[in-house]
Amino acid sequence: MRRYSSEDRERAEIAIAEVGLSDRRASLFSSLSGGQRQRVLIARALVSDPELLLLDEPTANLDVTMESQLHELLRKLNERMAIVLVSHDVGFVSEYTTKVICVKKTVVLHPTSELRGDTLREMYGEKIRMVRHDHDEHGCKMEGRHK
Repeated sequence: MRRYSSEDRERAEIAIAEVGLSDRRASLFSSLSGGQRQRVLIARALVSDPELLLLDEPTANLDVTMESQLHELLRKLNERMAIVLVSHDVGFVSEYTTKVICVKKTVVLHPTSELRGDTLREMYGEKIRMVRHDHDEHGCKMEGRHK
């Protein structure tokens, strides 16, 4: 069994701090929330200083607060590494990414500015409903919506 070096432990501490879990570093994985578990798994990947982070449905089963924290973490990490993720959440995709690859029998690359209901309908052949959910410093903006 390989022992961890002091350098390994230091890198782990840095990664745990970077994902905002220093206060939970002694906790069992099973005692963490879904969002905390997701961040631990990201910290585990960060220890190796990757150039690319691959994520499959990273916001699945997260509440709104944890999802928001994860989005912010990914935004910061994207300043130094490429991130590729799979998501069925069109709202997440359009707000936090610059490019989208749609896959269904064919592969199409779109800038998020082109991601519209008609584009998705053409690709997937179904009615697609996109919900626009704007925020400002005061929370949700209700302008132009039914209240």
